[in-house]
Amino acid sequence: MCTTCCPNTPCISRPTSVVSTPVLLPTPPRNPAPPRTEMKRVKVSWNGTKLVVPCGIGSDRVSHLLNDITHRFQKHAGDLDQANYFVELRTSDGYLLDKSDTIESVVENGDEIEVIDYKAWIENFKKNAELEIWGRIDRQDFVDDVNKYVGIFALGVHGCFSSTAYSHTSLGNESAKFKVYDSETLSLTKPGVLDEIHGDDTSQTWYCSAHWDLTNSIEIRVKSTSDFRAQIVKVEFRDGIIAPRFKVGAITTSQTSYPAPRTTSYVLPALISEGPALKEDGYTTPIDIKAVEVKSMGESALRLQQIGKPFVEQYWSGYRGAFQRVNVEFRVTNTSEETASVVNIVAEYLDHDGNWAPATVRSGQKASEYWYDIKCAHDTFLPFEPKATSKLSLQFETDIDPTKYKSLDNRIRRIHTSLPDPLHVRFTLIDQHNRTSIITIQAVNGPPNVPTRASYESEFNCSLHHWIQCDDMVSDERLFIPIKHVEEGGERVLEIGLKPMSTTYRVDQNRLRRWAWEAVQKGVEEVWLEDVDWSAEDNNFGLKMACLVALEDQVIYGLKVMMWTQTGKVEECFEVPLVLYT
Repeated sequence: MCTTCCPNTPCISRPTSVVSTPVLLPTPPRNPAPPRTEMKRVKVSWNGTKLVVPCGIGSDRVSHLLNDITHRFQKHAGDLDQANYFVELRTSDGYLLDKSDTIESVVENGDEIEVIDYKAWIENFKKNAELEIWGRIDRQDFVDDVNKYVGIFALGVHGCFSSTAYSHTSLGNESAKFKVYDSETLSLTKPGVLDEIHGDDTSQTWYCSAHWDLTNSIEIRVKSTSDFRAQIVKVEFRDGIIAPRFKVGAITTSQTSYPAPRTTSYVLPALISEGPALKEDGYTTPIDIKAVEVKSMGESALRLQQIGKPFVEQYWSGYRGAFQRVNVEFRVTNTSEETASVVNIVAEYLDHDGNWAPATVRSGQKASEYWYDIKCAHDTFLPFEPKATSKLSLQFETDIDPTKYKSLDNRIRRIHTSLPDPLHVRFTLIDQHNRTSIITIQAVNGPPNVPTRASYESEFNCSLHHWIQCDDMVSDERLFIPIKHVEEGGERVLEIGLKPMSTTYRVDQNRLRRWAWEAVQKGVEEVWLEDVDWSAEDNNFGLKMACLVALEDQVIYGLKVMMWTQTGKVEECFEVPLVLYT
């Protein structure tokens, strides 16, 4: 009976007696496994140097082992300096070790490891890789003439991107560094500099760098010694850096090396022009030989009639000098019953004083519009059959002013300026009876066959940015410079046709920046260009070009061209489109 809960009632809540049952505990093992403390090491050889490199217990990643091997070889191998380092590890039978794997998962204790250094790897990489350019900066350095370059690439694999990105740094044409990043490496990397090279001095007047940002972007920066400040481009990775494959996102330029010009227009110097220009109208109308018959006069039985218009040319001979020639074709009819023979021919021209001056004459036949087969001298015996008509071509020739011309073309089809225009030429044919047949023809200059801005744009189907010309009245020639603003492959360029030099001069942003930098160093606002300085041997023709500099903005805002001929001179400026700087 339970006196505690109910004194008068038997207790059914617990038994009257309690039996104790023992609890069985698990039996500890006789030989418990100790923590893993086994040390690993690998054998590495490169370029004659062999090292044993410890790996600890192998829990670190392969990337850690690669860095450790690099540091050790840089201490012991003289050929491995800061410009060369190891980028890959492979097994002795050629299998690549993934940098993200742990050492113990891919390497056994005592394995022999092959290392691939940067210089050997980059040469092979350039031959076989298909790189997709994501972002790049290339800056010219006008101090040491060594370009500074940084680029971010992805490796193309079967039309998609692998999970590996590359940053490439070069100085001039030589690669300086080529760093490899995978998604895991970048995701575990703290924000800051991924890689950097710079000048030897502590002021870092030039540098190339790549910076990692946890906003899933790599920022590349390049500053050359001559740059005002660094050029900065930001390359974002779409879908997150932990995505299975890198995909490029927005690419933006967050800072340019030079600030934008403070103004969009500058005042150019005024045009300076001296000397006459070739007239393009007001010329004498040539005789229409179809409407007006040009026939001979005289007592000879031979009658001459001009067939076509005269063919005028100027001719240079290395040993005889310079000559004016006029070739004319005639129809010759013998009106007598006997053979008429020409035994002499005389040629004359009407000079500026109105007198007939003697000249040289030759005879032959017209072969084509621009070619006369002239072989015989004027004293050659020329027979003409009775009551017959035949053709005869005569060539007038006289010395002309030997003033040098810009061009050395053998035939300029105009009357020389030392002769009258129109030029009247008289031919006198003398037969065997000393009777004469006289015919006078007229040669006239038309407008000079020189280019104009309109004709150039029409011929080459283009629109010019500017046009400069300077005429020579002695040789009836024109020096001219067409300037075109073109875009090629996203690059804006001025093409300046330096026709007197037979070359095309290209002006791009880098050339403009160099000129501006050199002018700032000298503190001058006008710089004559050494590579655009041409003149003929006697200085009768010439060409120079200078750049105009806004020193405060450090920009070339205009170019000045100076041209001169025997009779004229021009100094003309044109603006440089500021879009060339963008």
